[in-house]
Amino acid sequence: MIDIDEIIKESLKFSSKTNKGLNDKMISKYSESTKKGKKIPKWAVVVIIPAVVACISAGTYIAVGKGFFRDKSTITGTVIGQTYENATDEIEVASNYSDGILHITLNLLKSNNVPYSALDEIKPYDCKITNLSDGTTEDIQFDYAAVNKNSVDISVNFDATEDTEYKLEIRSFLGSKKAEQPLEINGKWETVFKAETSEFAK
Repeated sequence: MIDIDEIIKESLKFSSKTNKGLNDKMISKYSESTKKGKKIPKWAVVVIIPAVVACISAGTYIAVGKGFFRDKSTITGTVIGQTYENATDEIEVASNYSDGILHITLNLLKSNNVPYSALDEIKPYDCKITNLSDGTTEDIQFDYAAVNKNSVDISVNFDATEDTEYKLEIRSFLGSKKAEQPLEINGKWETVFKAETSEFAK
């Protein structure tokens, strides 16, 4: 789960721009508390977040840039976690293939912002590879890789056909922080790689 202090800070920024009816005194009081290094008061969690949620309309959304957090709930309405949505423009994905290994490089464009600043590791989660010659697809599983500032290098064994192009499609990543619940980061990413003939001539 993401640091509640960060969520409140971002919520206040968003709500101050989108809803003039939010209590100015609450915002002022919270800002003063954080500047003086005080702990988050209980009223901040109980009052501010529900107020922001009500202002943003349907669903529980907390906006952070273009992406936003969304609660995951059971059919009874019990919140069991969060996802991060609309992250397509916040992560760049590049790929290349060599020696039977698919290499993927992630560029975290908002690495100083939550959720990325809170992650230790990340991996592609919901993804598949399509053979562009015959249209066949296969699911592929990745292991977690360490986040190094704003970049991540991920490798996985893949049996490619000689001189063939493939498309990797990713619909979500899983972000991990020690002792915390993994965060699903959703969006849409595509990258094309080719198994060159020279790779098979070695």
